[in-house]
Amino acid sequence: SIPWRRMMMSSTDYETTEQQHKDLCEPFKQSELEWRVQRSGMSQGGKPWAMVLCYVQSRAVMDRLDAVFGPSMWEDSYEIVTVHQERDGQIAPIDGVQCRIRVKYVDGNTVVKSDVSQVTDIEPMKGGYSGAIKRTGVKFGIGRYLYELPSTFADLRDSKAGMRNPNTVKINGKTYYWANPDIPNKFKRESERIYNPF
Repeated sequence: SIPWRRMMMSSTDYETTEQQHKDLCEPFKQSELEWRVQRSGMSQGGKPWAMVLCYVQSRAVMDRLDAVFGPSMWEDSYEIVTVHQERDGQIAPIDGVQCRIRVKYVDGNTVVKSDVSQVTDIEPMKGGYSGAIKRTGVKFGIGRYLYELPSTFADLRDSKAGMRNPNTVKINGKTYYWANPDIPNKFKRESERIYNPF
């Protein structure tokens, strides 16, 4: 595979679009990944659980585009979109953000891809813009491998003692703490993989 150090070089070092696409699809450092709770609850035995999803940070998407194409060889644009959806028996407007990313490959071809994201409950517009660029980045292969991760459950704890910057989830009125899970080796960068010789 193409050495990761290529990601730190100028985009002029690429000779083929295949090389660029391969580096777009390279795994991220685990420090560039974030996790959020998708579902949570209590088991029949009274044990709390939380299924979590992994995703890439929006600034990591921008850094990847800079590294592969060069800062002047890609651009993003946004548009506020509204769709009408049935909710509680009534038709209500739902606001979202559409992102378009235009890139220029080394062969001179320009490619434009787009996707949308619904505005979020917290910091609605910021969340909408961030979600839109991440979803559009996936269409270029950026972070697409994360969709292949197996179902992941957080290790919930009653106390945050010994944990650095823990995540939280509230279940039945009680707050539980959890650290970002470790992803399987095959989804990690080569430098972060752990090998067992036995």
